[in-house]
Amino acid sequence: MLTVYISSLRPCRYAARISAVEAVRYVGNDNDVTIKVKRSRRITPYTMAIGNLRRGRRKAFLVIVSLSLGMILLNTTYTAVTGFDLETYINMYAVADFCVSDYTILNAALPGIHNLNGISAELMQEIESRPGLEDSVYIYARSITQQIPDEVIERVLQQRISDQIVRSVEDSVNTLVQYRTTDAIAYGIDDLALNLVTVTKGGVDKELWESGKGVIIDDFYYHGTGPESDSPLYQVGDDIILTDLNGVGHTYQVMAAGSIEGDASTHYLLDLGLTIILPLESYREIYGETQPMTAVFNVADAQREATEEWLEDYSVNMEKNLDYISYRTYEEEFQESKATYTMIGNVLGAILALMGLLNFINVTVTSMLARQKEMAVLVPLAFYRKMNRKSIVERLRT
Repeated sequence: MLTVYISSLRPCRYAARISAVEAVRYVGNDNDVTIKVKRSRRITPYTMAIGNLRRGRRKAFLVIVSLSLGMILLNTTYTAVTGFDLETYINMYAVADFCVSDYTILNAALPGIHNLNGISAELMQEIESRPGLEDSVYIYARSITQQIPDEVIERVLQQRISDQIVRSVEDSVNTLVQYRTTDAIAYGIDDLALNLVTVTKGGVDKELWESGKGVIIDDFYYHGTGPESDSPLYQVGDDIILTDLNGVGHTYQVMAAGSIEGDASTHYLLDLGLTIILPLESYREIYGETQPMTAVFNVADAQREATEEWLEDYSVNMEKNLDYISYRTYEEEFQESKATYTMIGNVLGAILALMGLLNFINVTVTSMLARQKEMAVLVPLAFYRKMNRKSIVERLRT
């Protein structure tokens, strides 16, 4: 408002000082517009307003557009916000109605050790006995140190020569080349949890998976610039050797590249982000019986509120180290996002409307000052011409 006011002062002063003749020639007129004067028309405020708009068509068009932008933006915001659908939002981001894990997993940004065995047997029994339970899966995970074969190291070195290594992983690449190892995360999932895996390269071979010999891998390199991003570490079709607790190696075939969806994952990565997803039986064969890291389950719609209350009470009074993400969590995020878009749209719409209004006031005040100056000059001229005509008539009579 201050900048518009200051910018209007000087033009208004100039407009007010222009002579009547110059004002008639320039003020508020489009040079390429010709107005036909109809002297038989009755002069009213309405016809004067229409004439003023026609006299400055470009200026009128810009003022109308500036006044309309605020309403257009408000209407667009309203249309967009009312088009948001909660179910679509939840299906896009949520893996299930409820995702339960240790608080060090769901809040992985917190410093400290991450508990990958946070789901107790008692909690599993409680989940399985919940009314309205539709399905449930359990994600197992373990931090490991993976030995890297020499041929893989050679591929990494070639990749390092041909491509510029991102600084954030350069130290990890140096450690990999020096020690022939990298920290990784091994997952163990069953067939139902396989639906939570997003495959980015290759495909899941059902026969190989069910036989316990197929694995899915992921690492930093697969998150490149396109769908054809490949990795020098482990590629589709390679063999990968995992060492069990007794030091015995087990060979598996990499059948695809992919990752577990956000809520069901560890929420953090190690070194080059290498993760290995194994069939649950193969995972137990290598790492033994462990507690799950995450429990993911769905309930009937009618039981959502009751399950939410039970889970909240259980995490507060029974196992205080638990945390969870639920349907209500995404519903609250949805409402917050919706409110944010509404607020931003309304504020921008109000700003544009205010700018349009100030523009209209600016044009109107400028026009009024200019017309005021014109009238101040034209009225004495008209009086002078009238008096001059009277003197001519008197002379003729004489």
